[in-house]
Amino acid sequence: MRDHDKGRRILLKGVVAAGAGLFLSGCDSEPTNAPASATESSPGQSPSAPSASTGARDKLTQAQVQYQDEPHDEQRCETCRHFIPEANECQLVEGTISPQGWCIIWAA
Repeated sequence: MRDHDKGRRILLKGVVAAGAGLFLSGCDSEPTNAPASATESSPGQSPSAPSASTGARDKLTQAQVQYQDEPHDEQRCETCRHFIPEANECQLVEGTISPQGWCIIWAA
C-alpha cells in the first residue's frame, strides 16, 4: 500500500472519530436554549456571518494532513479542488497554504 493511502486511512479514521465526538457531545439529557431555526441569528449578527462554532477551528491542522511547502510529483495545492487561490487558503486545512504546497488530502 502506498504511503499516502495509509495517511488517508489515518486521516479518515480521525475525521470519523472527531465527527462522532461532536455528535455525541450534542447528545445530552438537558434541553438547550438554542434558536428554533438554524437561520436565525443573534442581534447585530448577519445571517451569513460565521458563528463561533464554524471556521478555522473546524479545519484540520497542517500536521494532521502532512502539509509540505513543496509539490508531490505533479500534485500541488494550486491544482487541488480545496485550494482558495485569492486567499492562499484551503477549505479543509488551517493556516496559510502555498500554491506550490501539497498534503495527503490533495484532490484533483
